[in-house]
Amino acid sequence: MWRLNFKPGTLRAVGRTNGQTVLESVTKTAGEPAKLILRPDRSTIKADGSDLSFVTVEVFDKEGNLVPYADNLVKFKIDGEASIAGVDNGDPVSHDPFKADYRKAFHGKCLVVIQSKKSKGRVMLNAESDGLEAASVAIGLE
Repeated sequence: MWRLNFKPGTLRAVGRTNGQTVLESVTKTAGEPAKLILRPDRSTIKADGSDLSFVTVEVFDKEGNLVPYADNLVKFKIDGEASIAGVDNGDPVSHDPFKADYRKAFHGKCLVVIQSKKSKGRVMLNAESDGLEAASVAIGLE
């Protein structure tokens, strides 16, 4: 562990074994929150009334960096034959309900779980937050 004074910029870590680079990671200081990105764990789920897709919601700055301090309130809307089974953000002291159509980001992320109904087709998940570029993602129902 190194204790360093904060200074905005880029931090690059390189792992080497026998002089060969085996791992490299770059982290840049994030700017202000600017947009939402949705990342479903699957692009299609079964239209059986119980299948789930876990969609990670991330808050990014205008340069495409995850904003680790973001705590924006994100609101969700479903268009199609599915429902929101639950939401979460990993915050161990949050008292917000798991059954809701909103969730605050925690360390720049939150989660919405989509549950299929019994009709095939396509579901559109929309996410919005005041002051941020909204996001949407399609999930197929087979």
